[in-house]
Amino acid sequence: MRQISIIIPVYNASKYVSRCIESILNQSYKNIELIIINDGSTDNSLEICNKYKNSFSKIQIVSIENNGVSNARNIGIELCTSEYFMFIDADDWIEKNLLYDMSCYIHESDLIVAGFEILYPDMVYSYNIEKTETLSLNEFLDNFDYYYRSTIINSPCSKIYKKSILKDLRFNVNIRLGEDFDFNLKYLDMCKSVSVISGSSYIYDCTIAGTATKIYRTGSFEEILQVNLKGKEFCKRHNVREYNKSLDEYLCLNGIHLLDVLANSTNTFDYKHKESSVLLENQVFRNACKSIENKYGPKTIISKYLCLFNNYLLLFLFFRIKKLLKKMKVASKRIWKIKEGSLQ
Repeated sequence: MRQISIIIPVYNASKYVSRCIESILNQSYKNIELIIINDGSTDNSLEICNKYKNSFSKIQIVSIENNGVSNARNIGIELCTSEYFMFIDADDWIEKNLLYDMSCYIHESDLIVAGFEILYPDMVYSYNIEKTETLSLNEFLDNFDYYYRSTIINSPCSKIYKKSILKDLRFNVNIRLGEDFDFNLKYLDMCKSVSVISGSSYIYDCTIAGTATKIYRTGSFEEILQVNLKGKEFCKRHNVREYNKSLDEYLCLNGIHLLDVLANSTNTFDYKHKESSVLLENQVFRNACKSIENKYGPKTIISKYLCLFNNYLLLFLFFRIKKLLKKMKVASKRIWKIKEGSLQ
């Protein structure tokens, strides 16, 4: 039974970090090293983590100044003493047998990948891998379209990496969007085989408010365009078939999401107009929007055509009105519940 190091970056996670740590300590697979990187938390996350030192001997807790999740993961890589390691985010958790199921294949391949579930406030998405098997890299990439659409290949979580394969590869701390995808593509470039594990035993919690995907940062549009370019270059290197559709679809949908976030931010209209032009006037993005099928809801389709029309004022007004209607809907539900309560 080989030791597996688990790296957890922690930033202001006091409400849920215990759930994450306990899901690891309760694993049926026991040969674990736990590395917690406290990334400058200002709540009592560190105090909560320190309580586990008494009940678990193989634990390292390191506090650093806040510098982002990529930097925290890189420090975790430097600290881990195992050949095999994985990442778990502090707001996520894993089911009891995940590590055992994955560990059965650590001698067979260069990367072990498991499916996962994503929890949203009003829905749950399961991204299962149907069959457990070990594949050559080319066989694994035959399913690139599914792994990319499901974001399985985009995230560093729900995977076991090997330090001997990794060598000097680290997360790029200078990018904030697509850094995980960039890391995985560079790691896959060095792989010969991949084991995929059926089921979805890693649980992503996206019910928590204030996540990074709801914040617009200057330069975000350039970064998602780079994600698209890196994905296409990787696919060309490995002769992946029919990759344009999934990469372009993700670019279009992610671009629309960021435009929505930007429109509803507190920045000035002039700033929003200038930033949005980076995307709206980019031919790669425009071609991506043209290629996307009209299978999505009316809000997405309207957003797509407004992007192609390239009138930011109309796009801005559409996103603001959409946000206002959503607030009104939430408010009406609250009023209805109050009325129901008073009638009982």
